Amino acid sequence: MQVENDYNLVPQPDTAPNVHEVVLKLLKDEVCTEKRILDAGAGEGALTQKALELGFETESCDVNPGRFKLASKSCRKFP
Repeated sequence: MQVENDYNLVPQPDTAPNVHEVVLKLLKDEVCTEKRILDAGAGEGALTQKALELGFETESCDVNPGRFKLASKSCRKFP
C-alpha cells in the first residue's frame, strides 16, 4: 500500500490552515436544536467529513462535484 494513494483518497481542505477547525468550533458552541449544515464550496469534502464525524447532518455542493472524495455522501452541482 502506497502512502500517496491513501493521501489521494482522503479529502484535503481548500482553505487556509485552521479554518475548518474554527468553523466547527463555532458550530459546536452554537446552541441549536438541529445539527444540520450546508457545505457550499465543498471541494474534496474535508469539512463535510469532519462535520459528519461530529454528528452533523450535511448537504454538500460545489461547482465541480467530481472533486468530492467521500463515497458515503453525494455532492450536488452548485449552479
